[in-house]
Amino acid sequence: MKTRLLILLLAVFALQRGYSQSPENKSWSIDYNVWNDNDTPALNINCGTDPVFDFQDDFTIELWVRAWNFIENRKVIGKVNADDDTFDNGYVMGFIEGQVYTECFNPTLQQVPITGSGTMPIDSAYVHMTSVYSVTNSKLYNYINGELSGEADMFPSAGVSIELSSFIIGNAPWDAVSFQFYGDLDEIRVWDKALTQEEIKSRMHFKLMGNEDDLLAYYPFDDASGSTVPDNGPNGIDGTLSNSDHISVGFELSGAPVADVAMSSLEEVQAAWYNTEENFHRISSDNGMSVITDVLENEYWKYLVMGNTNAVGITPDNAPSTNPVDFNRTAREWYVKCAPDVSGTFTVDLVEAGGGLIQDSFDLDQYALLWRANLEDNFIALAHPTSPIDGIFQFQNFDFQDGYYAFGVSGQTFEIQTGIEELKTARNFGFYPNPTSEHFTISGINTGDKVNIYNTLGALVKTITSTSNNDLRIELADQPKGSFIVHIQSKDTSFTQRIILQ
Repeated sequence: MKTRLLILLLAVFALQRGYSQSPENKSWSIDYNVWNDNDTPALNINCGTDPVFDFQDDFTIELWVRAWNFIENRKVIGKVNADDDTFDNGYVMGFIEGQVYTECFNPTLQQVPITGSGTMPIDSAYVHMTSVYSVTNSKLYNYINGELSGEADMFPSAGVSIELSSFIIGNAPWDAVSFQFYGDLDEIRVWDKALTQEEIKSRMHFKLMGNEDDLLAYYPFDDASGSTVPDNGPNGIDGTLSNSDHISVGFELSGAPVADVAMSSLEEVQAAWYNTEENFHRISSDNGMSVITDVLENEYWKYLVMGNTNAVGITPDNAPSTNPVDFNRTAREWYVKCAPDVSGTFTVDLVEAGGGLIQDSFDLDQYALLWRANLEDNFIALAHPTSPIDGIFQFQNFDFQDGYYAFGVSGQTFEIQTGIEELKTARNFGFYPNPTSEHFTISGINTGDKVNIYNTLGALVKTITSTSNNDLRIELADQPKGSFIVHIQSKDTSFTQRIILQ
């Protein structure tokens, strides 16, 4: 079984949340420990020698990466004329000392200097890396998570010319062994343009259509299978994965903070996910809706992406089926795509949420956070807010779910609907003791309930099917100390719980 950390669980956990994340949101994954213990084969995606990758002018390469270790010198992507070891033309992108590491040969070496440990977390974090090669500006730029991390003057200012070498993903194009990448790669994009910082930041958190101007190649891995890695860009330059049957490699559910293409039509697209920023778990905005998630350090499988429709005013459209008296809501909606098992707080600011907003002199039970899965649906009233402060309302201890949110008011008590919440679980479970030193017990178990236990690498360590309605005792004394995820699956419910063995 491939141990892709807890990302392997996300599709299953979605059942507990009352919605499902698209199963096509995949990454290319290499488990270092499995790879290292099983012959360390060369793993790369060869996209061939198509001249579309032979840049004569400006170009940009960007991708999401979760590396096993960001400190090592690892090559991720490139195309280099190295047959005679002259390295007189080409480019390679990777990471070293916690920084984006880019070398371009035109034919002189062009490189952003590596000055020391950079801003990438060493392990367990998705990072967006971008390299921009600009003949126009005579500059080479590197970005981490959309922020400029380094630049260098380029001399001579000339394009890169390559003829016969292959475009390689996953290690150095001239060495299939020494610089092997391991970890997760997602959303590889190659542009025939020097993207600006604004262009990078504006679309790093959602998928592309594949027909964008200046896009040359696009590898989101969503349709990848076996050894075939489709190019979803305009040129259809598919890649071939070497040693695709090795147990360390596969295409798994991605934890990169990237939403679907529906986000591309929205404003102020932002994400909360574990990275090096002090407030990595927050989305702060001036558009009326802010978020504080429960994402913790190293929980790389958790993320939330949010954008808004930028509408103004109020509207009675798409009222909940309960037909609230004198219903009105914000015309502005906030679209959320998130990983399962993410909770936290929504904060609504009436002044910033589009203008003409509902008066704030009603009782709290006359307000509600509204949700709908699609723009064609009517809303569901999810929750009443807590006490407002100067027109600011909060919804705390909230389980985020994919869909469109708005803020509504009624002339009488707003009836909260349970159409979503009731899907979470039909029963209550208890877990004790937690933390534990040897074993724990689950209460509320029924005959036939299946219990799977996963370690922090996402590997399944135990599977137990209950044979009675009695409490179920599970031994962990044979496992190393640390955190475990317990997943209960039955006919009527799906539930997860974290257990700590100390």
